[in-house]
Amino acid sequence: MARGKNGEGPGIATRVVEAARYVITEVKPSSWLSPGQPLTPNAPKGTKPFAWDMPVGFNMQMAPRPKSRVSHAECWQLVENCDLLRIIIERRKDQLESMPWQIKPREDTKVRPDDPRIKEVQNFLRYPDKNLDWNRWLRALLDDLFVTDAVAIEKVRDLKGRLYSLDLIPGDSITLKADPTGRLPPPPNPAFQQFYKGSIVGNFTTDEMIYAPRNVSTRDIYGLSPVQWIYTTVRTAIERAQTQLSHYTDGNLNKGIFWIDPSVSAEQMAALRDWWNALTTGNTAARQQAAFLPGKPGSFQPIVDAALKDQFDEWLARIICFAFSISPTPFVQQVNRATAETAKQAALEEGLGPLQAHIKSLMDRVIFHDFGYDDIEFAWKSDAEQDPLVAAQIRKSDVTGGIITIDEARADIGRDPFGGAASRPGIITGAGFVALPSEEALDAQDDAAVAGSNAATDLANSPDPVYDDEEGEPEKALGKKYSDPLAKPKAKAAVTAIHKRVLTALHHTAQHTAAQLRGMHVMGKADEDEKEAARKRAGEVVDQLSLLDINDIKAISGALSDAALEATEATLADAGIALVNTSLFGQVNQDAVAWASQHAAELVTQIEETTRDQLRALIATRTAAGDDLTQIASQISGTYAFSADRAKLIANTEAAFASGQGSLDGYRAANQLGLKVKKQWLDDPLACDICKVNADAGPIGINDLFPSGAMTTPQHPRCSCTTIAVFED
Repeated sequence: MARGKNGEGPGIATRVVEAARYVITEVKPSSWLSPGQPLTPNAPKGTKPFAWDMPVGFNMQMAPRPKSRVSHAECWQLVENCDLLRIIIERRKDQLESMPWQIKPREDTKVRPDDPRIKEVQNFLRYPDKNLDWNRWLRALLDDLFVTDAVAIEKVRDLKGRLYSLDLIPGDSITLKADPTGRLPPPPNPAFQQFYKGSIVGNFTTDEMIYAPRNVSTRDIYGLSPVQWIYTTVRTAIERAQTQLSHYTDGNLNKGIFWIDPSVSAEQMAALRDWWNALTTGNTAARQQAAFLPGKPGSFQPIVDAALKDQFDEWLARIICFAFSISPTPFVQQVNRATAETAKQAALEEGLGPLQAHIKSLMDRVIFHDFGYDDIEFAWKSDAEQDPLVAAQIRKSDVTGGIITIDEARADIGRDPFGGAASRPGIITGAGFVALPSEEALDAQDDAAVAGSNAATDLANSPDPVYDDEEGEPEKALGKKYSDPLAKPKAKAAVTAIHKRVLTALHHTAQHTAAQLRGMHVMGKADEDEKEAARKRAGEVVDQLSLLDINDIKAISGALSDAALEATEATLADAGIALVNTSLFGQVNQDAVAWASQHAAELVTQIEETTRDQLRALIATRTAAGDDLTQIASQISGTYAFSADRAKLIANTEAAFASGQGSLDGYRAANQLGLKVKKQWLDDPLACDICKVNADAGPIGINDLFPSGAMTTPQHPRCSCTTIAVFED
């Protein structure tokens, strides 16, 4: 062994070689009481950790939980055969059904209680599947939740890709599928299948179905219901009930022994048994009630106690009630009324809270992922609000004290807002209700005072203005026919909706990307000779990342089709034609929806590709600078790839594409209606050279390409050009 310069120990090179031999440094077989090195992994390189103990061939299973100790079918049989269990489940459903709920702004947001989106979601949830009202829909959902912990909801969408209804599907008919690590596969891979009457009905992705077990674990991909918790107890209760029932159906003769005079011969004893069997023919239970043996003549010895109900029945009731956090008061004896009421209230509060949280989580998931709203939420109203008199007194106190506004109080009881001063907090004085000024109003007053003072000073010190008569007004410079393609109402709404959806998707993608990077192996600083390897490694890292949240952007198709239809209608209106009165209305509408759906899907692919490219550049650059993946993860959210500026640019560009496509559809519709029409490119004063060339081309055929190769506007991001129809006589 090579030693150091002074011969006292191994040299640096030797220590490096030895360290490389072991996975855990400083642990050697020769060490005293050495723990030893861990076994070498024998799984293929790159294998990721498994999420649970997944059986081999799991995805080939047809029925859910095929090897479980308690199957879904057996859970339903237990509920159907145990009166006590069914009563408790129905009681818990009654309690949740009676709880009032609302859609309200999230805390720390500026959303007003009269925001129209709140009413939109409330109206949707009143009839979630367009058939059952909220109460009956919730009861059906809770039945699956309590019995099998398998809640399955199909998300039905309309032609524009918007959520139409939430249809409940029997959870015990849904089998889950897994990726190589045991997790649900991301779209477009199937994550669920419905098994019905021995057949596979169809595949569902996580975008098409919500599967929401409440009690999940790392032991099984399926949930564990309260019925499964108390399987043995419920079985015992069923057997106990059958025994009690037999007391009335099979006779009340106790099981026991009839002692017969020992002098009776064997033949006489056999004849006595035959007589008893003949007497109880067809009643096996009664036949088994008694036995005949030689002994003390004329006596009967019972084998079991004849009690129909005892403390054991109460014990079973307590266990079942505890599993559902229901008070056992109706089924057991209580020491006093106060104890019973305390136990009842505690069970109510402890049991409802987790269930309410689970239902809220489901509804918030729908509001966020399917409606695209991240600033409003589903909320249960407090118990105090259930008493009308107390609730009215609380609202009055809150309004007069300036805690809430009149409109907020009206929203609490389902009334429409007044608006105006009623939307602002105020106090009650001798002169009546006085609205308090908002913080923004006070700031505006201060700003106005400062601005007025500065303006007076500037005016006193400035020379007289000189007007240039030859300078035209901006509107004239733009030309009479030019109009901003994003100025139309639905185009503006599309920009807002797309911006919010894209920004939310980018925000979630940034969070999940950072989490994935933190879970990967550390990348050290790259030397000059290793920069190419660092870039290659960056590409490998990015290729492993899952950017599923970007798929949420597909939901913008509804806003795109609305903006496109608006542009089509405006184009035809210029020719004096109302699209709705033409035979092309239905076809134009379908074309707009189809284009928007396809364009949104293509946009998702483009955004994912550009996001990965920007991540590759970031990781390669920061790795070369010495950062590891954990450090890079902390920088993700601050990059342009996930910024509000990028979301705004995408929103403006996509709304412009919708407007341009809608105008083009309008030209084609006019042509089909017999009008001779051409299209012309109009540029704005800040147009680039490419757009100016398109404008200089003048009117061209509606199906011809402009000199740049574009069919319609926009030519590029931030392009504000538009096209107009040129009608010929």
